[in-house]
Amino acid sequence: MKKVFLPLSIIALFVILSACQKKKYKTYIGSYNCEITEHLDSNGYFFDTTYTGIEDITSKDSKHMQFRDLPVPYKYISSSGYFADENFVTGLIWGRQITLRNDSVIYYHHESTSDMNWHIRYKGKKI
Repeated sequence: MKKVFLPLSIIALFVILSACQKKKYKTYIGSYNCEITEHLDSNGYFFDTTYTGIEDITSKDSKHMQFRDLPVPYKYISSSGYFADENFVTGLIWGRQITLRNDSVIYYHHESTSDMNWHIRYKGKKI
């Protein structure tokens, strides 16, 4: 009986913590008035601009929220409201981070190769 109880307890705890994360961050689903900064530096071509726009965090499904191209699993958002992923494919490094705090969002996406460096950042308050 003890051999079955411990694994079931661990699974139940994981389900409860995941549900708490979803409830905590579900309030961030909505529209944001964002300052958007985009930067590109590639083989002598340089582009840097800042503009504003309305962006949305949506509910993708029961386990994820989504901002732009980033599906964020509720269970992987840290207690401080941070989620990040970094990826490497031969010759390309790219990653995305999102911070949810005080009804605000900061989203950062970057891509780099030996010839190019690009990033975009959204920083906004919920409207």
